[in-house]
Amino acid sequence: MAASTVTAAPVSYAVNGNTNYNNGYNGYGAGYGGSQENEEAETTPAATKDTSWFDYYEQKDRYEISNEAQLLGFASLVNENQVDKWKPTRLENFEDVTFVLTKDIELTTQWTPVGSGVASYFAGTFDGNGHTISGLDVNMNSGAAGLFGYLVGTVKDLTVEGTVKSGDERCGGIAGVVMSEGSIVGCTSDVKVEGRDKVGGIAGYNNGGLIETSINIGSVSGSHKVGGVVGENWGTVFRCGNRGDVESTRRGVGTFGTGGVAGRSVSSDSSVSESFNQGKIISNTEATGGVVGYVNAEGANVSESYNTGEITIDSGDKAAKMSEAYGGGIIGIVGSAGVRVMNCYNAAAVLNADVSGGIIGAYINDEGAENDRSYMENNYYPGGMFTDGIGQISDENDPYAGKAVSGISLSSFKELSTSMSVIYKSDDGIYGNNGYPVLMWQEPIDTDEKEYIENIDEATQKRLDRYLAENAENSPYGHDLVKIFSPANYVNDSIVVYTENINELNS
Repeated sequence: MAASTVTAAPVSYAVNGNTNYNNGYNGYGAGYGGSQENEEAETTPAATKDTSWFDYYEQKDRYEISNEAQLLGFASLVNENQVDKWKPTRLENFEDVTFVLTKDIELTTQWTPVGSGVASYFAGTFDGNGHTISGLDVNMNSGAAGLFGYLVGTVKDLTVEGTVKSGDERCGGIAGVVMSEGSIVGCTSDVKVEGRDKVGGIAGYNNGGLIETSINIGSVSGSHKVGGVVGENWGTVFRCGNRGDVESTRRGVGTFGTGGVAGRSVSSDSSVSESFNQGKIISNTEATGGVVGYVNAEGANVSESYNTGEITIDSGDKAAKMSEAYGGGIIGIVGSAGVRVMNCYNAAAVLNADVSGGIIGAYINDEGAENDRSYMENNYYPGGMFTDGIGQISDENDPYAGKAVSGISLSSFKELSTSMSVIYKSDDGIYGNNGYPVLMWQEPIDTDEKEYIENIDEATQKRLDRYLAENAENSPYGHDLVKIFSPANYVNDSIVVYTENINELNS
């Protein structure tokens, strides 16, 4: 027997322009504005949640979702006991079940995250199938916030657009919390995320899970433990990137962190690798890094990653200065010897920090790994911008620390892709990285993200123009088909009209 389509109850109302929200997990609801004083005002019908596709007694291992009502129904099955008498009164976690989006979906109602904790969570696979969920609107006082609240399963190949706002911790564009069994793979978050602490563009808190090949392009802000990809990481971040602005506002007592990729990465098993930050960072926390703010456990890994986003330390008029602010181009504070920091580069400035370093702001290396500190090497920063690659070091006699970081000229960064070719490739103007090397896995950015050909630096543009002029081939239509070649990328879809001034371009 099939379940009926149920109308969601409204959970917001407006009085004199002020909107109030009921954000508890007692029921799934939609938020609508409308004056109670004007009964004649036109109102929008509440969105429906459709669970008719799901039969408790004949469950499938694969379902397709093609519209908002079905998506609301999916969330309802995870979050709520269903009211129909003939159904068992239980919540579904859909372990070993796959949901596939077959169309883009625009949400028209306020969203309650899928999964609120131990009692309700999603343990299956949610396959975006290359589609987008837009109009995400999460506005909560407490609880894990995101498209998903608690994620035990997998979300993959999905783009999410909208806003997530919470007065609490654990906020992310895709998920508030990723549990150890959970993963987010191949996703893009274009979500404005605002929360208190553990705030990230992809996930707020990665509790031992995996975040892989995912990109954040939305802005992220919180008080502390704020990251472009993840606020606090106890698991693995692999091949991820951030292009959104990151902002934090609270100073603590030495263990808060703000980072372009992760605010904090704080277990011996934590790893951030082959990842990047291109977004601007404005931070008031004591540990701010272009890639990771704070790392504190021997065995933790930050490697094969880069930062090209400017970092500014902003204490603010109301901030209580409880500790000094340490800023590093890659890591703000490394709190233990034995943290692996390898094959990274920073090409951006760190402004207004009490202590700054081209790679690491402060390195607390008093204990651990005394006989082998070769875990830290091949890290590069612009020597003209920084006095030191490591701003402050506890053991100044450490023979390895000085060799772990190297200051080079800005022009030399363009050549790093040659010396580190296993990891990096050249930016020929199509990756939006202003000519600085990019990671091998990175794909060209879309023109609606950045007019990259017009905005790359002059020296790179001249080299590119010469190459185009020398290798242009006349097409049958009288245009020039230009093939841009680099060792890792062969782009054959760039058509440039050079009907005049070829000689000038080649000069």
